[in-house]
Amino acid sequence: MGMGCRVTSRIDVVVVLAMVTCAGGAVEANAQAEPERQQFQAFGALAGKLPGSAGAWAMFSGDGKRILTGDLFEVRVWDSATLRPMTEPLRHSGGIIPLGDARISDNGKMVVTVGSDGTARIWDANTGAPLQVLRHRDDGIRFARFSPDATRILTGGQDGQAKLWDVRTGREMLNLPLRGNVIYAVFSPDGTKILTISDRPKKDDRDWLEFEEACLWDAATGHNIQRHNVVDAFWPQPAAFSPDGTKFVTPLDDKSVIVWDTRTGKHLVSVDAWTMVGETRVVSFGPKGEGLLTSAGFGVRLFSAQSGERIAEFKVRGDPAQAIFSPDGGRILTAGKPGQVELWDAANGKALGFLQLPGRPVKDEQLPDFDIPAIAFSPDGSEILVGDRVANVTTVWKLAKAPQK
Repeated sequence: MGMGCRVTSRIDVVVVLAMVTCAGGAVEANAQAEPERQQFQAFGALAGKLPGSAGAWAMFSGDGKRILTGDLFEVRVWDSATLRPMTEPLRHSGGIIPLGDARISDNGKMVVTVGSDGTARIWDANTGAPLQVLRHRDDGIRFARFSPDATRILTGGQDGQAKLWDVRTGREMLNLPLRGNVIYAVFSPDGTKILTISDRPKKDDRDWLEFEEACLWDAATGHNIQRHNVVDAFWPQPAAFSPDGTKFVTPLDDKSVIVWDTRTGKHLVSVDAWTMVGETRVVSFGPKGEGLLTSAGFGVRLFSAQSGERIAEFKVRGDPAQAIFSPDGGRILTAGKPGQVELWDAANGKALGFLQLPGRPVKDEQLPDFDIPAIAFSPDGSEILVGDRVANVTTVWKLAKAPQK
């Protein structure tokens, strides 16, 4: 299929997306078949479509029973078994903030959305009933995340505040003393710590360096545990914890990412993710903790999580601004502009399938930057979601069985 990968050893890996040029064409199939089925044949079967779901983001709940889809105007909750809507569309006056987006709790019972009206709103995922409205002062809230047990919500804003709320009562529990505007924040997997990325205020006009701060906090007391200077952290997802919470990763600069020890603050390993074009934009650990996934454009790279050694480099189509591991870590799904999605075997680098979403111009520069398909695996890895903003639909795909290891 015009794709290739250089693999140098067995993978217990860090995965890094960076710019790599590549050529490749669509999978050939019966021209009379449905466009999705024609192009996505290698993945498995088209299980269904969620019409009017926009596709700016798409995700399963942690229990796999619900699907959340949405765009800048509304979000919808679906039953994953029947693919029927559970609620009426959930909306904010003025729309939903792109980077604030929406999240569904792991237990599938609640949804949180962040709107241009400066609020975060908690909804009942089964009925669509509003449960709580959370507010910051001044510029308001820009993102919100549930704690792993769905009892708390973490919000952040351009007013320099990161707050912790009680989901049941809507009561403010903590206000973290940040020194600048909040860019990103996330809970540790066990919910005991919070990692924030925020602006570092300039000392004076001679202070030209654009540093940000990565801070680790105690989620019970609000005590600051660690503080690190980072550069160029304005990514959609610039930081993450490992699954066991013993490590976290942040940008070091626009070319590199760095892994820290959660307990000691020690620098463990750094990886050069840059390939002369583009900056790393998204970072997350793999499901087993050996891997680290970051994205920039036009490529996927795999590195050893222990040594930082590059293990493999994928050649992909388009601009892969997103990449995710399957829940078992055996496969990697990438997506980028213009409307291109690819599935890969993480063990040997083999390309398993390719989807070109229909209705795109030949030249991707004719498309807006947000025309990147939303992608998600189901918790058991048997299905994937592909959100298509141009067609205003999210498709659900039943995957073929993973390759035998």
